[in-house]
Amino acid sequence: MKTLIVEDDATTRTMLERVLKSRGHEVTACESAESGWNAFECSGYSLILLNWMLPGISGVELCRKIRAHRRGDESVIVMITGRDQSDDLREVLAAGADDYVSKPFGMKLLDVRLTIAERKVELLLLRIHAEKERATIEAQMRLAQKLESLGVMAGGIAHDFNNLLVAIMGNASLAMGDLEEDSMLLPYLKNIEEASVRASDLTSQLLAYAGKGAYVVDPLDVNRLVSEMAGMVRAVTTKKCEIGYHLAPSLPTIEADASQIRQVVMNFVANASEALGEEGGEIEVRTGQARLTNQDLGSMHSSDDAVPGRFVYVEVSDSGMGMDEQTVAKIFDPFFTTKFAGRGLGLAAVWGIVRAHRGTISVSSRKGAGSTFRAYFPQSDREATQPLIPAPGRVPRPATDVKGTVLVVDDEPSVLDLAKRSLEKYGFDVIPAGSTAEAIERFMHHRLKIRAVVLDLTMPHGGGERVLKEIRNTDPSMPVILSSGYTEADVRNRFEGDLSGFLHKPYRPTELVDIVRKAIAS
Repeated sequence: MKTLIVEDDATTRTMLERVLKSRGHEVTACESAESGWNAFECSGYSLILLNWMLPGISGVELCRKIRAHRRGDESVIVMITGRDQSDDLREVLAAGADDYVSKPFGMKLLDVRLTIAERKVELLLLRIHAEKERATIEAQMRLAQKLESLGVMAGGIAHDFNNLLVAIMGNASLAMGDLEEDSMLLPYLKNIEEASVRASDLTSQLLAYAGKGAYVVDPLDVNRLVSEMAGMVRAVTTKKCEIGYHLAPSLPTIEADASQIRQVVMNFVANASEALGEEGGEIEVRTGQARLTNQDLGSMHSSDDAVPGRFVYVEVSDSGMGMDEQTVAKIFDPFFTTKFAGRGLGLAAVWGIVRAHRGTISVSSRKGAGSTFRAYFPQSDREATQPLIPAPGRVPRPATDVKGTVLVVDDEPSVLDLAKRSLEKYGFDVIPAGSTAEAIERFMHHRLKIRAVVLDLTMPHGGGERVLKEIRNTDPSMPVILSSGYTEADVRNRFEGDLSGFLHKPYRPTELVDIVRKAIAS
């Protein structure tokens, strides 16, 4: 127990110091109020013994000064006094002292007073610890509530935005299909389609922040992914920086979506390049593995689903300007940015991706000394089998010329109209439905001629889930294709065995036609 004695009488000071050390205290002894105050400011003390009569200011005044300090409530103060009048003792307690001991000392009484003081210190430390724990829990709850509410908002925005992109991309694709190869309008429409694809990347970031990104999870070789990204990394960094790669040998795989892990690396690298500024510098990209404990996870930005064990990490460090503690505490907040102009969603999206992959992030930074970002992902025992970079070109359509009637359900009129015109262009008959109730009614009325259903997942009044249940109760074999901007993995897990296909928004008309043909032909 750290104890401070402020006593101007050398004999009394020495005696108290000897007694307290024999009781296991770590003692600092001062002979004046000024030296006692300096000692208190430099280091906190659990127990403070103050003599009433001191040179300069009195012990009572020093007691008030200590209590007014930001650490003033973290000490038990015992006043040493030769006065025994009740008014004097009330003044001692009013100044903030917890107890007093009277001179001349009787050793038995002193022992009792010190035992009481030590017990008060124990209770005080327990209270301080409990308050810190409560403050930590409250901060975590506030953060969780903020993340949850912003996640819902981000997911909703991404859903609506994806619907708009379906209409923009789809109509551009249909228009290109009706034009001659030498049409002057073709380049403009291609630009619209390409811009729509880039805009869909923004919705992916929103969904990544919400933890609902469109993931295709496979065993992933992180070393291979980082190696294949070298060209992309060079493109987003300043020409004045040097990039070094340090990849750990024999690295296990992780269960992850390659495109999302690329986004993590690219965000880390882009931020590192920004931190270097015009001066340039060094960026280091590393991979490795580590075993993390509960304590490790608690000290990082960890997913609620993260569990102790073996992790594979990818790390990006820079020699740039670094960040202070206040900035580090905010960097994963949505829309926080240190740039003069910026979206501030990059690291928030990274946090969403890592959270969805049951991982954790550590950040080390110091003003003027660079920063290090490390993202950890649970390691897998499976071997990487899928190619990281998809082969170019679209999946060829089935040779069979499949036709028939398709029920298309979507509460967004522009999406419904686009899907209807796309399918009709390729010879299908389409029954459109713009609501849950309308979808159920039209399916029941036309079920004998309907060959497939394209069903939007998110709609009012039960949405796609309710419609799918009614369809399965009536015709368990009906091919149903679910369309959504959310994750295919989540959708398939939720409706396992009930789906003939999944169509991720935004989609091109040819992708819609292909998946409908496959569903009917299978």
